Amino acid sequence: MFDRTRIDGLSSVACADALVASVVAQRRLGAERLALAAHWADLHAPVDETEVGDDWTVHRTRTQTRYLPGGSDGTPEISEFAGDELGALLQLTTGSANRLLRDTLDLRHRHPRLWAAVMTGQVDDWKARRVSSATASAGLTREQALDVDRRTAAALVGLPFSRAMDAVAAEVINADPEGYERRRDGEGQRRYVGTGRRSNNHGLRTLIAQTTAGDVARLDAMITHVAQLLLRAGDSASVDHRRATALGLLANPALACLFIAQSAVQADTPHVADEPEPKPETGEQAAEHEAAPPTAPQLAAAFGRVLARLGAKALDGLRPRAVLYLHLAEEALQGGPGCHVVRAEDHGPLSVRQLREWLSTTWGTDHVEVRPVLDPGGITPLDGYEVPSRLREALQLASPFEVFPYGTLASRHADLDHTVPYAGLRARPPDDHPPPGQTRLENLGPLGRGHHRAKTMGGFTLHQPLPGMYLWRTPTGHWFHVDNQGTRPLGRRTPAVLEQLRGRASTVTASRLDTAFAELVLAA
Repeated sequence: MFDRTRIDGLSSVACADALVASVVAQRRLGAERLALAAHWADLHAPVDETEVGDDWTVHRTRTQTRYLPGGSDGTPEISEFAGDELGALLQLTTGSANRLLRDTLDLRHRHPRLWAAVMTGQVDDWKARRVSSATASAGLTREQALDVDRRTAAALVGLPFSRAMDAVAAEVINADPEGYERRRDGEGQRRYVGTGRRSNNHGLRTLIAQTTAGDVARLDAMITHVAQLLLRAGDSASVDHRRATALGLLANPALACLFIAQSAVQADTPHVADEPEPKPETGEQAAEHEAAPPTAPQLAAAFGRVLARLGAKALDGLRPRAVLYLHLAEEALQGGPGCHVVRAEDHGPLSVRQLREWLSTTWGTDHVEVRPVLDPGGITPLDGYEVPSRLREALQLASPFEVFPYGTLASRHADLDHTVPYAGLRARPPDDHPPPGQTRLENLGPLGRGHHRAKTMGGFTLHQPLPGMYLWRTPTGHWFHVDNQGTRPLGRRTPAVLEQLRGRASTVTASRLDTAFAELVLAA
């Protein structure tokens, strides 16, 4: 992409000049991309006509395509499918492409001064997008955003970014003080518990929660209490590590109560180092202590003692259930060279050793159920439209994510789409039954609702010449190859496997279609 040897030979002065020039070049490219995105939005404005290409036709009518505001208040409408193709062309997800369109239209129509600064190379495109996003997330009207733009555009040119954003934040409040107070009050009521999208490279994952201060205080106190009991029981890890272990134990309330009850039995055990020694109670303090309601640890200990008397069967009925989907090679279990990685759905990659640690239990009561491995090749095709659970499971394991270019939606949260549309309601054989074998692995693929509409109404075409090989053609004629390894752009030329199929179409019968595809690919 560039001549590294030329860079290695630069002097200090020449290197400094090149760095200054790189700022100009980077801003020029950023401005050009925003200008192209704006033009792409204009090309996808509402129309009532038929656009005809060399060998394809896109029907864009209001009855087929929804037109929605491309950004915030004051921006024009664009086609619902504009972001689908733009993302594929830029090798982005559809969500990222839609955000690019939103920020671009917001800048052009709500921040004209800042837009001009980007187009003239005075401000980086990413900084401008942060400003437009700030006014959009605050729900400002176009007039309010124009006022923010008038007051802050110069700051983005002359100030460091953090100071410029402070000025933007202040003007967002000034533009709509009542709205700011409503957002602040609403934020105070927003409660949630969420997880990081994936585990990190060490198999750890982040848990994020926001709730009332009282609930946080109670949960923190219980975590602290269990962490202290763990230390008393012999866990010598750091305080933070024990607190994390305590949180994991609290995920199984019944088991946590048993642990607290067992710890409470040893009332004479000396307190540990990080627990202060209690002072002797006076008579009044003892009486007040007896009259006080039981604490959460005391209630948990009492419940744990009841569970202990009920036995293991009762405890098993209270155990939380979780399903973990793992993808690994047989060689990984046998310790083969170069096979040490397991992919856990919704968690990311982990080592085989981590897998063993996950499946083993610290507390001795977890139950692991190993389900049989599915053989996709042994699943019989079906005539009906509905996808049975066994076929659905096989497809989701074969394609962990939706099969749209650069898709990120997990297949377990997507719909299963028939690559060749199901013909149950049309083109029926004379005996009034749907054509046989339409619902099969090689004619299915997971797709999100928006991408399914793009395939059905947005001018995208899809071929699946082999199970798991998805060949997409965008409305403007660009091809993409999608499989479980990712997305590869193929340019505008029709893939060779489809060209070969067309050449042999007259000799291939419907019953031999799958075999013919396999022969063509193997021959290539």
